[in-house]
Amino acid sequence: MVRCSIKRAIKTISVFIILIVIFKKFLPHSHQSDVVRLKLKSKSPVIVILSFYCSKTIPRVILFLNELRLSYIEYKKLDENFYHSLLNDIPSLIIVDHVPNSDFYMFTNQYHISLLILLNNNCEKCIFIKYSQMLFENVTYPTIDFNREELKPILHRTTSPFRIQQSNEVIKILRFKKILPYFHHGRNNRCFSLQTSKDDSINIIIYVQNKATFEKINLMIIKSDRQIYLSECLYHHWFIWPLMMDILRYLTSNVYDYHGLKRYIQIDIDDIFLGGKSNDYLRSNDIHALLRSQLFIQNYIKNFRYRLGFSGYYYHNSGNNEENEGNRLLISKYCYLQNRVYY
Repeated sequence: MVRCSIKRAIKTISVFIILIVIFKKFLPHSHQSDVVRLKLKSKSPVIVILSFYCSKTIPRVILFLNELRLSYIEYKKLDENFYHSLLNDIPSLIIVDHVPNSDFYMFTNQYHISLLILLNNNCEKCIFIKYSQMLFENVTYPTIDFNREELKPILHRTTSPFRIQQSNEVIKILRFKKILPYFHHGRNNRCFSLQTSKDDSINIIIYVQNKATFEKINLMIIKSDRQIYLSECLYHHWFIWPLMMDILRYLTSNVYDYHGLKRYIQIDIDDIFLGGKSNDYLRSNDIHALLRSQLFIQNYIKNFRYRLGFSGYYYHNSGNNEENEGNRLLISKYCYLQNRVYY
């Protein structure tokens, strides 16, 4: 009896183990376990670009990523192949030139992927404002007149419609109090903004105001911690590139080292001998002012040097002796002293 009971117990345990194995084998695969596993998996450093429309903005972004030596891959379609590629190699950041649908948002939220969403005239959920409708304000900031023997600060005045929200976690390099300096605009340009409601939890970074109604039009907002909406009209202005670097650092928690690339100021002066075409030849006093300005900037930026571009055909090719002397002075005094970088 005892021997028979032991045999029955062994058979029962064996059958139970077999049933567990079969049950696990045929049990539907848990998608949640996939999510947990992908969360633990390190993100790919490759930035994904999803572009639906033909515009100049995406090529500009690609050139910018190339300058930073960041890897990227561009997709033109949102299909199964796109999702399959992303599941195989989850990116930290996706840049899109349209407002995604709800399924796309669910996907990126599920796998904790950051989004940079560019707002343009293809945005159906956007509102827009023309430059002529914007409230411009005078901006005054100190600068230096390098044509003076004694370097004294002078005040430069300009106008700008772009206002910065005081407390934000994105803008690091643009240490301006209220307004972004701004020097030109096209009258027919428009800025697009995501239409939001009072219930939306958003953090405003950059905005403009309607000069008639004083309504705020948001040009850059953070919606959740991993989504930034950016109006493409900002790409027409100089401050977009340092701003883009700050955006990349914010959305990726500063995971990129940019291959050791740091922030530097580089000033290119192109066609240095082409004054005859622009009626603005550099003379000797201009060359001395150029050197003084370079020395002044070196007080704040170590080893700073201008980058000068030129065509040898126009060198010493002016009918004016003073202008030719300026050409000779630039080459003889500064080129050999390696005060400049030429290209």
